[in-house]
Amino acid sequence: TDDLYVFGGYDRVSESWSGGSERLEVVIDQVELGLGSRIAVSQSTDFVAEASFLRLGAQLDYEDAAFPMDDFRVSDHLNAGKFVLGFRGKPSARIELWAKGGYVWVDDNLLIESSMVGNVGGQFQFTPVWGLVGEAEFYEDLTFFRLGIRAQF
Repeated sequence: TDDLYVFGGYDRVSESWSGGSERLEVVIDQVELGLGSRIAVSQSTDFVAEASFLRLGAQLDYEDAAFPMDDFRVSDHLNAGKFVLGFRGKPSARIELWAKGGYVWVDDNLLIESSMVGNVGGQFQFTPVWGLVGEAEFYEDLTFFRLGIRAQF
């Protein structure tokens, strides 16, 4: 509808280190699915409220060519919920900007705690469907920077 929307995203980052016969790779990924609502504040600005489900995953691979029996792979994931409020505006026909703040509730675990979250970003629309998106998302002790393609339909 005009006032409700569904959104989703997938992020993945990896880093590898090697030395001698050893190699270590760490992969972190995030899947987000959510529902948002918007209320027009002016002709070019909306107030937005979004609720989403997050699945945060991590994988660690260790290989040692000299001692293959020491090789291992460990992976795990946790679930979280996120709720944010903010503003989204279109200062021109092809540019969209947003700023949102809220809270992330994380499953009980030993590594990550629930925290406040802030998000700022923008989009340059090539066509009414396709755009280039850049954003930064700030948690208490973690920051994600994203650059990607968005399809709106």
